This record gives sequence, structure tokens and C-alpha cells, in this order.
Amino acid sequence: MLGKYDFSKENINKIMVFFTPIYASIYASLDLFEDYLERNKLLIEGFLNLKTRIINMEYFDEFQEYKDEFLDFTEKTIVLFNKWDRENYDYNRLDLQRLLYSIKEVFLLIDYLIKKSYNNVNFGKDVLSLKEIKVILKDNILDYATLIAKIVSEKRILLTNEQRNILRDMFNMKHMEEWGMGTQFILNIYEDKYENSKQIENYFEDDANKFWVVLELFVKIEAMCDINDNLNINKVLVTDNLE
Repeated sequence: MLGKYDFSKENINKIMVFFTPIYASIYASLDLFEDYLERNKLLIEGFLNLKTRIINMEYFDEFQEYKDEFLDFTEKTIVLFNKWDRENYDYNRLDLQRLLYSIKEVFLLIDYLIKKSYNNVNFGKDVLSLKEIKVILKDNILDYATLIAKIVSEKRILLTNEQRNILRDMFNMKHMEEWGMGTQFILNIYEDKYENSKQIENYFEDDANKFWVVLELFVKIEAMCDINDNLNINKVLVTDNLE
């Protein structure tokens, strides 16, 4: 079993080939989130317990539970950030929210890949191959980038001229490594420009919510690129029985 999906042992072994390196990409973000909270003496109730259980997951059927818990945790934490902003807490919301968005995207992607694989099996096909997953990653990136381009065409203030130029050039890039570097440049510009939530609110005024929407889309692209890197680093793309 994998949560609500009843896979054979053979198919679970195939899913493990992509599940393990993708799921592992969550760990570094969780560590960075915890480190920031500790250094700045900030407390978010339930985080450490949830992190411990996510990292020490023993059985596949726990994944759905942890995914749902983390999505709920993310929603509640963003509400908490809004409270901290009203109370003028001194913290870097951009960094923390970026980490939450990244982890959330990994959970959602894994959930989609498992569901898609299950549907394949039900129709007499194989679970998703790694080649198919790479196509999904690229399609997601283009979808997110297209949505960003649409939003910023209506609200040009959301990107600097340099960021807009990078985004435009990204549509002509052919490799995910290039997309990853371009996205990193764009996110770094945000980090250099805004040290706290108050700066973001003051600069964007009524468009502050759209800023966070655009930021999340860039983080989604970054997550797709990081996942691709993890798959390559683990050398799973040369696994003969999944080609």
C-alpha cells in the first residue's frame, strides 16, 4: 500500500526509484527552516515534531498523512506570519515563506506522480518512467513561467527590469540547469531588495499579495529544477528497467 493506493511490491520498488531522491529534497529545506527559527529565537508550534516525523518516515502509507499535515501547517504558518507582520516582528518572511513553498511543491509533485502512476497501472501500463517525470517537470516549469509572465504583464512593478529580462531569456533556454540558474538570479534579486515584510508592503502597496503569488511560482520553478538535479545526482536516469 501507498496511502490510498494499492500497489504491488514490484511497482512500489519502481516508485522508490523516483520517490526516494525527490522526497530527500525536502530535508535540506526543513533544516534551513529550523536553523533560521533557532538563530532568531522564533517558535512555530508543532514544527519540530512534524519535521522529525517527515524525515523519519518508515512506511510509504505515511506519506499521504505527512503531505496533508504539511499543507495544513503551511497555511497556518502564513497566517502566523501575517500576525508577526502586524506586530512588527523582526524576521525575514521572504526566506521562511520561500522554504515553505518549496517543501509544499515537492509534496504536491510526489502526490501527483504517485496518483498518475496508479492510474497507469489501472489501465495496464507501467508506473511513470524517469523520462516521463522529466517531461512533467519541464511542462510544470513552462506553465509556471507563463503564468508569471501573464501576471507581471499586468503589474510590471512586481519585477525589476533585470528580473524581466532574465524571465524573457528563460523562455529560450533548452536545459533545466539554465532555468535553475535563471530562477536563482531572480530570487536573489528579491532577497537583496527586500530585507523584511514591511519593505515589501511599502513598495507594492495594494499588490503585496500578488508579490507573494509571483514569488511562489518562482519557487515552484526552482523546486522542479532542484528535483531534476537530485534525480541526476542519484544517477537514476540510467536505470535500465525504467527507461
